[in-house]
Amino acid sequence: MKKRNRVSLDDKFNRKISKISETGCWLWMGNRHRQGYGIITLFNQATKKEKAIMAHRVAWELFRGPIPKGLNILHRCDNCSCVNPHHLFLGTQNDNVQDMMQKRRNRQPKGERNGYAKLKDADVRNILQDTDSIMQIARKYRVGHECIRRIKRGESWQFITVAEEGKK
Repeated sequence: MKKRNRVSLDDKFNRKISKISETGCWLWMGNRHRQGYGIITLFNQATKKEKAIMAHRVAWELFRGPIPKGLNILHRCDNCSCVNPHHLFLGTQNDNVQDMMQKRRNRQPKGERNGYAKLKDADVRNILQDTDSIMQIARKYRVGHECIRRIKRGESWQFITVAEEGKK
């Protein structure tokens, strides 16, 4: 990387951060990935194309140096929009998963509170009592037959039981 490109990258990077004194986080104020990670777009002179790069990876390279092949940049502060190099550390994908498990960040909301759920909790109670065929039930609720099969077998939505119906 040429020195003049490095300076322009430094300037571009620094214009997009907001330093929060209480937490020490440097919040990325530019574009973000749908999961909340900052994205910086760089122009490659050789290919004449733009490339989006995760901002925390750019922060690491600007302040700490190259990222060794096969390693990820992980967040100590668990703030995915943070680009403070002192809050970042190197690790493998396995390290990232272990960090997530230790900090209990792997918990997804259950049932209808999960943003991806197509069914409501009440629908699942009704499905558990429904005596129609799996295919008929699937058509009724506009979901795949595999979804219904897994509910009926207790492989998904395990926390919902027919006995719960009287509680609500």
